[in-house]
Amino acid sequence: MLAIRTMNSLFPNKFDFYPETWIYPQELASILSDSTKEPVDTNCPSYLFKPDTECRGTGIELLNRDDFLKKDLGDTAAVVQKYVKNPLLWGDCKFDIRSYFIFTSLDPLEIYYAEGCLVRICTTPFNSVTDDDTLSRSFQHITNTSINVKSDKFQNSTTRTLDQLKQMLTERGFNADEIERKLIRCCIKAFIA
Repeated sequence: MLAIRTMNSLFPNKFDFYPETWIYPQELASILSDSTKEPVDTNCPSYLFKPDTECRGTGIELLNRDDFLKKDLGDTAAVVQKYVKNPLLWGDCKFDIRSYFIFTSLDPLEIYYAEGCLVRICTTPFNSVTDDDTLSRSFQHITNTSINVKSDKFQNSTTRTLDQLKQMLTERGFNADEIERKLIRCCIKAFIA
């Protein structure tokens, strides 16, 4: 994360593909400073809090500015990301894309893209304005299958393939092949950083 942020400061037009990110608790002052730039909206999360030592969506919290002042987050090492409030949706639900790459050499650098991907979809339609109940539930905000399997709306699978993703993008008027190329470039830039 620090490497990508450094590359973003050196090449802002080339490394602008991820939300603003901080390291907690070391950069709490910067998070609080950022949070004063926007009006407080307690009905919409402003940040994602992702503990370093957890996996499979465990411990992820949706927070707003007041939460950093009121909650006891302790000294838990975490990554805090600015919440994307207007994401591209699939059937009214948030989704993420898992792409896979293989490193065969670091010197010289050789990276291969494993064609295809895994698309994970939330089980509850996304609504950027939430009440306390939905803010505490993760089914509309966090795509991890291990979280969504607990939803009463979970069916056999909340995953899709690259072909299904491309079909959805094309139906929505996007150039799906160009988006795939851009995603691959973003991943390679992250590896290079």
